Amino acid sequence: MLREIQLGKSLVWSLGGLAAAALAVVAIFVIVPRKDETNAGSSTVGRPEETIPPIHRASTPNAPKKPDPIDPTRPPSQEAQAKTSESETADPVRPAPLVERRPSETWQIASASIEPSVFLFAVGKPPHTQWSRPAPADRRYIVASLSLTWDGGHSHMLTSTISSGGLPTVRLTDRSNRYLPLGRLTDRRNHLAPLSQESIVFGAGETKILDLVFLIPSHVGQITLVVDGKRCGKFDLEAPAMVTPRDLIGDWRRTYPQFHSLRFEDALANGIADAACRTLRITETLPGVVELQIPCAGGRSMPLLESIAKNVLNIKIRAGADERSCRLRVIDRAKALLLYVGEDESAAFLFERLQG
Repeated sequence: MLREIQLGKSLVWSLGGLAAAALAVVAIFVIVPRKDETNAGSSTVGRPEETIPPIHRASTPNAPKKPDPIDPTRPPSQEAQAKTSESETADPVRPAPLVERRPSETWQIASASIEPSVFLFAVGKPPHTQWSRPAPADRRYIVASLSLTWDGGHSHMLTSTISSGGLPTVRLTDRSNRYLPLGRLTDRRNHLAPLSQESIVFGAGETKILDLVFLIPSHVGQITLVVDGKRCGKFDLEAPAMVTPRDLIGDWRRTYPQFHSLRFEDALANGIADAACRTLRITETLPGVVELQIPCAGGRSMPLLESIAKNVLNIKIRAGADERSCRLRVIDRAKALLLYVGEDESAAFLFERLQG
């Protein structure tokens, strides 16, 4: 009997311990809050459906983030305070007053170029080029091409000759001499009257391009362009090529397309101008002696010493009983010759070297 009573007590204590343990477990679940079911990945079956706001994503993965909203209660930074203080204390920027531009009442040069030439101009392209107006034997033409603008409030006149107002508007000078223009080159195709000396009127602010022709000595190596008394640049000129008579030995043919008179008063010039007379020959007759011959015109020069180096040779040509003073000019490093007949050089004939 005693044994049964002890067994019953043990059973009662065991049941009591189980009940206490159960109460402790329930207390833990009640006291410790459960984790968010959405984070724990628990099932939503049996629970009412929650409304979740949609998530809007940028179209690109690297889209810039929107700046945080400015907290009105947060005090501004020191940099913002400095900018605000500076903007409040700085004087307002006022536009600069418009200044009316006054014309300078002077000539403005946009561009200028210098072209030296033995001939005034040429028409056509090689080998049919026609040369016109050769310069005297010891001079050359200078064609000054200018782009001029009159920067004045009223119209103004450009002059090409000496007038009551003074010297021409545009001129050339070297260290000791002044050169005035022969005129403006108006039409290169008009070989009878290519130059004009008429004055030109420029309107206020008007621009024109001009070709002014000058005649200067061949030995001048540098010239200065002067416009209305103002120096507007220096230009270097290539020196003529110096050759000896021996360098000219060979056969030469007069170029057919050359502008000159058909008839001359001088018999020698008239004979050279004949259409059938086109050959000039330079030969060495004796050692150290060169002679110029024009067989078709019966002309023969006096002996020329081959040691004399020049670009213009003074010679005398005999034709029958007559004797004429002539000058032989070397062009383009002995690629061509100009024969001037007579002391006045009124007749000039161009010869080119025959190859072979």
